[in-house]
Amino acid sequence: MPRLIRALHVAEKPSVAKKVAEHLSKGVACNNRQGPSVYNRLFDFETGGPPSHGACRVRHVVTSVTGHLMSTEFEEPHNKWHACAPRDLLCEDLSRVEWTVAEEKAPLKRQLEDEARAADWLVLWLDCDREGEAIAFEVVDVCRRIKPNVDLWRAKFSSVDEKEILKAWRSLGRPDKRKADAVAARCELDLRSGAAFTRFQTFRVQGKYAGVAEEGVVSYGPCQFPTLGFIVARQQEIDAHDARDFWRVDMETGGSAGAPRVRWDWRRKRVFDVGAAHVFFDGCVAGKDQGVLEKVEAKPAAKPRPLPLSTLELQKRASRWLKLGSAETMEVAEALYQRGYVSYPRTETELFRDTCDVRELVDRQRPDGRFGTFAAQLLDLPPDDRRAFLWPRQGAKDDEAHPPIHPTKAVAANELQGKEAKVFELIARHFLACCARDARGRQTNATAQLGGERFDARGLMVDERNYLDVYPYESWSTATLPPFFAGDALPRPSALNLARSRTQPPRGLTEADLLSKMDAHGIGTDATMADHIKTVLTRDYALRDNAPPHVFRPTPLGSALVEAYDAMGMRLNLPQLRAALEADVALVASGAKSKDAVLADCLRTMRDSFDAVSRDVAKLDDAMRAAGGGGGARAPRRRERARRELRGRRVRRLRRDDGALRAGRAADADAALRRLRRVVALAHNRDYAPRGRACDACGFGTVDERHPESGRVFPRCPKCYERHPRPGRRRAGVPRCARPLLLSTTQSGRKLVSCTKDCGAAVWLPARAARRDAASPPQQQRGAAAAARRGANHNRGRGQAGPPKRARVG
Repeated sequence: MPRLIRALHVAEKPSVAKKVAEHLSKGVACNNRQGPSVYNRLFDFETGGPPSHGACRVRHVVTSVTGHLMSTEFEEPHNKWHACAPRDLLCEDLSRVEWTVAEEKAPLKRQLEDEARAADWLVLWLDCDREGEAIAFEVVDVCRRIKPNVDLWRAKFSSVDEKEILKAWRSLGRPDKRKADAVAARCELDLRSGAAFTRFQTFRVQGKYAGVAEEGVVSYGPCQFPTLGFIVARQQEIDAHDARDFWRVDMETGGSAGAPRVRWDWRRKRVFDVGAAHVFFDGCVAGKDQGVLEKVEAKPAAKPRPLPLSTLELQKRASRWLKLGSAETMEVAEALYQRGYVSYPRTETELFRDTCDVRELVDRQRPDGRFGTFAAQLLDLPPDDRRAFLWPRQGAKDDEAHPPIHPTKAVAANELQGKEAKVFELIARHFLACCARDARGRQTNATAQLGGERFDARGLMVDERNYLDVYPYESWSTATLPPFFAGDALPRPSALNLARSRTQPPRGLTEADLLSKMDAHGIGTDATMADHIKTVLTRDYALRDNAPPHVFRPTPLGSALVEAYDAMGMRLNLPQLRAALEADVALVASGAKSKDAVLADCLRTMRDSFDAVSRDVAKLDDAMRAAGGGGGARAPRRRERARRELRGRRVRRLRRDDGALRAGRAADADAALRRLRRVVALAHNRDYAPRGRACDACGFGTVDERHPESGRVFPRCPKCYERHPRPGRRRAGVPRCARPLLLSTTQSGRKLVSCTKDCGAAVWLPARAARRDAASPPQQQRGAAAAARRGANHNRGRGQAGPPKRARVG
């Protein structure tokens, strides 16, 4: 009796799971049931096993996930915005990233666990790219916690038609952990850098400038900012353009008595000196009856057929010809794939392998009334015919996961509507054009001399349209030249003019232009480029014109952010950092470098960048102020007084009133502390609580800082920590440098405020400063500060009884 194998199949989407179950269960009864997840159905049936496993029976359970099962987030408390300094998020030893199943996907997790208990095999039908491999190991992580010894298998397919699914089932392989590690490394690096710089930017500019709301988030993304950088760079070129007048000589011959009109191009193209232009033009006018054809050259010409269709090319061509955005194009293509009309639409491959039956794919298009005749002609004509089928060209890119995008079946009239019909037709026509031959013709180039100036003309005769017959998106038009021969006289010009024009700035970037730049610099992948463009638009960093050609333009906020980083010299908007990261991620996928090594190297680079930006952050204020106005870091005095009242006195009052806290006002104290954290960023990974005292040096409300390891509590002044006086100015009790301070207490009770470094600055506080409590009015606080200033020089250098007992305060 053949052995029985219980197999749990997991696809990436419910529609793919349905197709897998439909094709594998063909001819046998299939039960459709619902599990804990209402969105992911379960299909049960029994068949024979794959030929590679001998005589066996397989009891199948087919289900699915819906994209990523897990998400990344910082562990407590770093997932809270004000729990730590932004830089801590770039340090693995201070903050940790965890992968968890989102709450809304808990029923799906339970469904996978329930089915894994009885499974012998776990067959992964995830998309065959790095992201699919990452999702596969998320499923493995959930299932192996329940069934550690479940056998893992990987099904590799490029479409959900029956032939492809059965082929994948008969040739199961193993999942690739290296690709999953590559995705995990990129996800963690993106999370860390994005969160660190987003918090940094938001804390700095939130609510201070026009265009940034009080609760607005000013996000940063390692792919998002280079994408924005391309848009800003082009706008800077447009703004910097200095329009200049130039002159050119335009000449035409023919146009009468049946002679074809020929337009001649001046070799000099354009001349910016009007005097010189008139000299050249006068020479042409004087010699217009003595023109000579110096050279006439005829040669074969060809317009090459397109390469097989990758994701990037689909997005660019749909943007150019169908006027669809890249994100919109991918949504439509994904829907067509899930319904079995096209192959997997996220691929970088530009070549068909020998194992792919391309002729059979062409044959499937015969029933189509639009291009079925062309498909039949490709297959039915003898191979030596110039209109017959020819194997597609081989492009340079190959992700070794999926073939190029192609149609998998014919579409009946009116079966698809709207955007789906347009995208499918583009994919189908492109595929057939790849299998046709180049367009061919004859090109004639003529050179004429007139009054010492040379002019060129070109003619084209198209002999064989070939792929152009099925690909109306491209054109190759005929331009007729009369029978010219070298040495003959040039026909007398029918038009000879000196035209004045003006230089034009470069055109803004269209979506096709932007995608090309992102691809050339390695920003994102074919599958994610559309998302990065969409993010730049949704964050209001850029706008896209509604009128053709739909170019991108940066908003003042987007320009200010890029210009600020340019001024700092960090150029975080340039693609080099991201390109280097993608190269490292590729090394992880190939096994040449470990995930931990890539994380360590990239985070070190990010920390260096963050430190440089922090030192030069005033340039961000300058750029934001120049872009939209606003108070910036130096807000008006009235606003500053109001914030000081909120940050200091109110927090102290709530914290000091223990009876109020016991009566249920603890929430008010917590809210006030959150306001304090939002306005003044406290550093280090520490726990903070309002202290109930004013700072002995500046009168600002202090907080207690609890060290996470030792448990010791230190008083800290947020104001002294963040806003040190500028060089040359001295605030009461605060040294000139920007180092943290130590508040030292001697055995006799005297207090000393000193610098933690070797600058030598120190101030002895008078006795009444040590006795002042948190209820002291502002006038008394200022008096204590003044007394500290007066007594500083008098007490500096005097010996004190006993060594000071120190506590860090800022």
